[in-house]
Amino acid sequence: CNYDIYDFPFTDSDGSRMILEMGIDITARKKAEAELKAHQDRLETLVKERTQDLQIILDSVPAMVFYKDRENNFVRTNKAFEEAMGLPKEKLEGRSVFQIYPHDQAQAYWKDDLEVLSSQKPKRAIIEPMETTQGRRWRQTDKIPYFDEQGHVIGVIGFSVDITERKEAEEKMKALNKNLENANDELKHFAYIASHDLREPL
Repeated sequence: CNYDIYDFPFTDSDGSRMILEMGIDITARKKAEAELKAHQDRLETLVKERTQDLQIILDSVPAMVFYKDRENNFVRTNKAFEEAMGLPKEKLEGRSVFQIYPHDQAQAYWKDDLEVLSSQKPKRAIIEPMETTQGRRWRQTDKIPYFDEQGHVIGVIGFSVDITERKEAEEKMKALNKNLENANDELKHFAYIASHDLREPL
């Protein structure tokens, strides 16, 4: 058994100082505390395992995945994001976007985040440039609000895919179309001059 011992000094009727010692059985409380501690340990282990499982899943996704809190700080990132930035998660998580990106770029990202936080609705297909270890890349990003158990928005989750090749192909197509338009205009002009010259002798 377990006891809590309490000493109560007092003076008896003849003036002698005495101590009254009282013991309270705390066996049940100690047992409950031990069970609670064991439950907390199991819960912490379960949370840690699930967190590790979640990270494994996130790291297997080829798209960049990140989660930011309401203060614009990265809370969690995946392997693709870390590789693109050339920084380990320890240098990303807990840091503000403004500590990682150039100011104008970070401001644009934060503006999108604020829209998601205030509207509590996703913002999809955001086309934006990003400075990476491979130079400037173009990405298409979806941002969705993250809610807590009470339904309050506590952050933004982002999914971003590299569309640089597609963007470059679109730019080449635009340039090609422009060249074709110019060539077509020149052909029309040549045809007009040729027809005018052919009619002139007549």
